[in-house]
Order: sequence, then C-alpha cells, then structure tokens
Amino acid sequence: FSPSNKGAAGIWQLMPDTASGYGVRQDVWYDGRRDVIASTHAALNYLAYLQSFFEGNWLFAIAAYNTGEGNVMAAIKRNIRDGRDTDFWSLPVAQQTKDFVPSLLALAIIISHPEQYPVYFPPVRNAPYLAQIDVGAQVNLKYAAELAGLDYKRMMQLNSGFNRHTTTTTQSSTKLVLPIENVEQFTENLAMSPFHEPTPPINWSHYANKTKKSRATIVASKAAVNYTLQPGDTIYMVRAHDTLISIAARFHVNVQALQIANQLESTMVRPGKELIIPTHLANAGDGKLQPGDTIYMVRRGDTIDKIADRFHTSASAIRLTNLVDDNSLVEGEKLVVPTHFSG
Repeated sequence: FSPSNKGAAGIWQLMPDTASGYGVRQDVWYDGRRDVIASTHAALNYLAYLQSFFEGNWLFAIAAYNTGEGNVMAAIKRNIRDGRDTDFWSLPVAQQTKDFVPSLLALAIIISHPEQYPVYFPPVRNAPYLAQIDVGAQVNLKYAAELAGLDYKRMMQLNSGFNRHTTTTTQSSTKLVLPIENVEQFTENLAMSPFHEPTPPINWSHYANKTKKSRATIVASKAAVNYTLQPGDTIYMVRAHDTLISIAARFHVNVQALQIANQLESTMVRPGKELIIPTHLANAGDGKLQPGDTIYMVRRGDTIDKIADRFHTSASAIRLTNLVDDNSLVEGEKLVVPTHFSG
C-alpha cells in the first residue's frame, strides 16, 4: 500500500488525480486509494474508460493504465508519422510500460491455467468474505476491533484507507470493512456500547415478514413492497406451463422477489400475464450479502428513500432485498444495502 516513487498508491497503484477523477476521496483522514473496495471500483471504471477510449484495444488500454492515455496516443501518432506499425508491441513507450503489459498478460494466463505452472493457489470459496458496515459516526479503530473480536492489526489491514487510528468525521467515510463472520458480533456490541447512544423506543410496527404470517399473506397485504420497474429489469410474458419457480430459475432471480415485485400470492401464474423480473438485483429478497454490498444499521428518522440516496442506490432495491417498507423499519435493525450493482 506504500506509494510508488511516482506517487501512485494502493493495490491498484492509482495516481492522485486519476483517483479523484473517479470519485476516490483523499484528505488528511483518509486515502481511498488504499481502500480496497473504493479503489477497485475506481480502477475498474478507469479500465472500462480506457478500453472504450482505445475502441476495444485492451493492449492499448492496459498500457495507458500504466503510462497514461496521452503517452500512448503520442506514441501511436509518432509511429504513424514515421510510417511504422501501430500495434502495441511496436510503440515507442517507456520500458516500464513495455514490461507491464506482457507481465499482466502472463499473470492472467498463469491464473487461468495454474496446473501448467509450478504455482499453488489455495482454494477460495465462491462466497462473500468481507462486508462493509456503516457505523454512522467517527469511531476509534482499536475500539472497533475489540467490538468485532478482531486483532487490531487485522482491523487496520482491512481498513487501510484511514490515515489515522479512527474513521473520519465525514459521514461518507464512516464505513468499516469486516469479515462477514465478525459482523453479527460487531453490530450487537456496537448497539450496546457507549459509542452507540441509546434512544427512546420508536413506535414503528415491524414488517409482517418478521412475524409468523405466511409469505402469501405478506404479499397480499397493503404493507407489501411497492416495487416499480427499474433500469436493468425485464418485462416477461408468462407462457404455457410456466411457474414462478421456472421463471426465477431462467432469469437467476429469487422466487420471493418475483412474488413481491408483482404482488403474487402463489407460484402459479396464468399464461399471457406480464411480469416484472427484477434482473437488476442479484438474489433479491433473500437478504444475503453479495460482494460489494453494505450492512447498514437503521437510525432514528431513517426512511428507505433517505438510505437509498445516501448509498446512491434505488429505494426499490432496498425494499426488495430486505422485504421492508418505511413503516416496518426498526431502529437498530440491520439492512443489506445492495451497493454491489450501483456506481
């Protein structure tokens, strides 16, 4: 995570101006280039831009990631002027860039075919390992480590974007990254700690899906999620022999999410009916974390719309992922905010 001699920092080696251009904050409290999640979003967006800038030429894009698109364009123009080939391997770029591109290509090949090389990659389970927890205010990282049952050094490694031993005073950077298995302990201890000031009970009714009512009753009730078509969703006309189970499997969505989005009481649907398929969400309705999601603790005065605005996602996404509405929020309850598909 140490900066290079050129000033790049983090696992993606982002330069300050490039990172700022992609929304990565840097100040005396926090350097988002060292934040694995923030920097990864920025790096992927930057690579997508470079790939588009060079009209799909990934070698140019990778080279530009290392040396800048201006230098790559200058090298291309120089070769055109001199009557030389303009493929990457012919460009007069810096030696570091000449080494960078084939090194990255070689790494990709090794990762894709490890059995052909003298390397061993430990098995990695295909499931989220880390979660972001929004604590809502400044907190000492050593204290946070105690609440989570983590070693302080491990806490600092997971949250290396912070320049000091506390989170920032800015509301946009009060998220902590924790292993998923430590989330429950942390949030429970946080709720009981002096850091989390107790507030009077709120006279909010809890949502029906927290009771013993059936799923069909919930869907049929007036408290059901008011879901509207979102960008990335699909309109599907039911065909003969279709069921919600078969439709859900076809579109890789959750059956319960289909029921909620369309206010259906059963898994049987009649041919010809149009359904909204919430394909912009992954596993919506099961409340499970996806890589890049955020765990948020509901606070006094929160509404679904306020939470959605804060995390730059849609209110419908939050409602459908957690099966909640504004009248069902309970202060201190944990919501999964589906930030994995935003930004």
